[in-house]
Amino acid sequence: MITCRNKCNIMNSYIIRFFLLVAIVVLHSCNVKKEIVVESKSGVLNAKEKSILIDAKKDLLYGTSDEAISKLTEILKSDSLNSTVNYELAKIYYSLKQFDKSLFHSKIAYTTCPDNSWFAKIYVQSLEQSGNDKDATSVYCIMIDKWGNDIDLWYDFFRFLDNMGNYKLLNIYLNRFEKIFGYSDELIINRYQSFVKQKKYKDAEKYLLSVLKENSKNEIANLILADFYSASYKFDKALEIYNRLLDID
Repeated sequence: MITCRNKCNIMNSYIIRFFLLVAIVVLHSCNVKKEIVVESKSGVLNAKEKSILIDAKKDLLYGTSDEAISKLTEILKSDSLNSTVNYELAKIYYSLKQFDKSLFHSKIAYTTCPDNSWFAKIYVQSLEQSGNDKDATSVYCIMIDKWGNDIDLWYDFFRFLDNMGNYKLLNIYLNRFEKIFGYSDELIINRYQSFVKQKKYKDAEKYLLSVLKENSKNEIANLILADFYSASYKFDKALEIYNRLLDID
């Protein structure tokens, strides 16, 4: 026989279960919302947003960048951290030489998806054009560690360091590049010029001689060294190198 007290206990048990169920549902919904936001940050677009993106690219083909910007900005109203859209906007603003806006959008794209090399590239370019050499240097170093097989990336970094006059770091990375990829004409020229710009003429000569020690027939190293001796009025040494070059098949 169920007493009044037993009925109350049963009711209380059902109430407790109900609230536990509600709590579980709420927690689950919060986790789902969190996952959706993270997915959105990665640059995922729904069907409507993809259509808008395509229309924006068409506008760019016709030279109407203002309309493209307007359409892409509309997507950001509901998803301000979308990396794909921020990347596209960064590229447009960069081409328009509005580097402050390019930097703003490229930073969002890069920070939300730091493993995307295209996002990193537009970000570091925007940093350069904005005069933020310190952050640009840091990003370049990270990029080299991640995408060190990209030779063009190395030379972009060399150019940047050379323009900055940061020859200490330039020589470190030129040496690192040399150990990975070996000698190349462009590398030899870059290393020689970095020494000359620092007025380290003895180091420049020493470097060229080290290259020729490994390969005495390296034409670019021979030519640069001959030119170096001519400029130093050491014509006998320059002539010796030119004669040696004539004997190279």
